[in-house]
Amino acid sequence: MKKGFTLLELLIVITILAVLAGAMLPLFKSSKQDAQDAVTMADLDAIKSAAVMYRYDTTTWPLAGTTGAGTCLTSTGAGCPTAAGGWNGPYLTDWMNDSWGNPYRLYVTAGNMLYAQSSGPDKGDNTCGTLCTSTTRTACDECLVITADKTK
Repeated sequence: MKKGFTLLELLIVITILAVLAGAMLPLFKSSKQDAQDAVTMADLDAIKSAAVMYRYDTTTWPLAGTTGAGTCLTSTGAGCPTAAGGWNGPYLTDWMNDSWGNPYRLYVTAGNMLYAQSSGPDKGDNTCGTLCTSTTRTACDECLVITADKTK
């Protein structure tokens, strides 16, 4: 009598392994999305901290609706306060991109609320002031309130 496995036994084991691998695949995809969300929220928190420090130094909020150095958080560009105007930066070493390659931006709602915003995985430019009602996480932006009233 030969020692070993029959073809049927091998097929059963391979089938079981394939089913288990298929069941685990969505868990890994969800973990990647969770990690991207966490990195993005950490970046948004850093932008919020930089904006608050900028506010303490200059008594104004950074320019909203722009990306890059124009936000005045990384340099003293056009329209930004100078050192004589209280600018004590840079508050960020560079203007970052989110986990999906989109540049972060500052966003002001009609109610005068200042947000740091990531366009999210869909790369769409939705507004932070409205609640995302999408059933998929990929259609929502990630936002962080910096202040309820940017005039204060």
